[in-house]
Amino acid sequence: MAVASRFRPKTAAVGFDAIVIGAGAGGLAAAYKLTSAGKRVLVIEKGGRLRADDHGPERSTPLPASAYRCPEHWQDSTGKSFLPDEFSNVGGKTKWYGGALLRMSSEEFSADPSYRAFGWPISYKKFSRHYDEAENLFSPMHFSYATHLASIVSDICDDGRWTCAPIAMALHKDILNNSYAIKYFDGYASASAYKKDAENVFLTRIGSAPNFRMMTGVEVTALLHADTNPSHITGVACSDGTTWRARAVVAAAGAMRSPLLLQRHMSRSGLAGSHLIGAFFKKHLMSTVFVISLKANDDVMRKTSQFFSNDYPHSMSQCLAWFDGERIVRRLPNLVPRALAARVSARVTLFSIITEDGSHLSNAVRLSATGLPILDYSTSRLPEAENEHRRALRSFCWRLWRSGRVVLTRAVGLGGTGHAVGTLMTGRNPDGSVVDDAGRVHGMRGLYVADGSILPRSGRVNPALTIYAWGLRVGELLGASL
Repeated sequence: MAVASRFRPKTAAVGFDAIVIGAGAGGLAAAYKLTSAGKRVLVIEKGGRLRADDHGPERSTPLPASAYRCPEHWQDSTGKSFLPDEFSNVGGKTKWYGGALLRMSSEEFSADPSYRAFGWPISYKKFSRHYDEAENLFSPMHFSYATHLASIVSDICDDGRWTCAPIAMALHKDILNNSYAIKYFDGYASASAYKKDAENVFLTRIGSAPNFRMMTGVEVTALLHADTNPSHITGVACSDGTTWRARAVVAAAGAMRSPLLLQRHMSRSGLAGSHLIGAFFKKHLMSTVFVISLKANDDVMRKTSQFFSNDYPHSMSQCLAWFDGERIVRRLPNLVPRALAARVSARVTLFSIITEDGSHLSNAVRLSATGLPILDYSTSRLPEAENEHRRALRSFCWRLWRSGRVVLTRAVGLGGTGHAVGTLMTGRNPDGSVVDDAGRVHGMRGLYVADGSILPRSGRVNPALTIYAWGLRVGELLGASL
């Protein structure tokens, strides 16, 4: 029996060339390319659009990311419940996070077996044109660092073991004229579009096109298939009872939710699903570094610099944006008295240490017997990454300690899934991957993946630009094939 038979449509099915599930970075990038190629495209987003009048420079209280965090609780491997950093809104995580657009290096497209890192099925040289296209669309900017940060940079880089480079930021230069917007762009949405996110870069170009349609506030609950062939995907069923048909379906719900959709389809239709669906979950090893100086930090634009060291080739550090006292208190180690933390917040500068975490088959997203989602992830399965992260963190902090500053650190826990990738890994061999180099799911017809779940490596940088570039690639190739 076809999966679709259990759903009674409230509206007549409408035919599209492509249905895109999810309006985040990869989904809207793919939709942009498909729509621009003249294809009939339907985007279905579980969440809604942000309310522009709720936040921004004209309001005293900005709209934080927590306002649109997906309320769905997950379980860890022990059955303990937690709430990951996942969001349901048009633009996805790009509406909230800080807008860093960084390329993976050419080395990060190759396999590194000693670090448990798989290689891409395509070369950096071949993929670079999609990076170029994404950068042309977003026109990221570099911002010079201010006075307080300059002294910290000098202390970090004085012996040459760490080097500093500017961060490419998806921000409009006009943000420098608005001190409020500068403070509230990382972890907050920008009502005035100072931050270039997936919504205001892609939807502004295709939103009014006659061959484009977007539905919000509706969740895709099942994949539909041909009556006699569950491996031929022909559409989707939604939470409101509607069904929609298309020549191709593009999953772009993110590395945590896209594999669950495919797992549910395999279970319901009786297909023998690959054991790799949901496997090789990656999220970076991350620690926050709190640098406390005697002098107050009056810098406003702080997210300007990144740091690398040849001693730690899978790690990097970057400045974090301005944080108010309350947010800093929540991130400080629990042993720090709250009253003291609030008093010193004006003297705090924040950094993040990021280390690629490699791949392990058991680090996976899967469904429990009751249907609840599970994230089974442990860094103990990745000793090489744990070791490098610990050494990089110690090296970075030591350069600040010796300059007379107080340095505190706190590891980002399991719920910190802002950089979640993997779970539907791309590769040439169906026995070792889920998706091919064009985004099509191995062994399936009509099903593609355009989000970060395909990344074979997490690299050492924020994944946003790579996900944009992959979405553009999938949209281009699918548009040509259709």
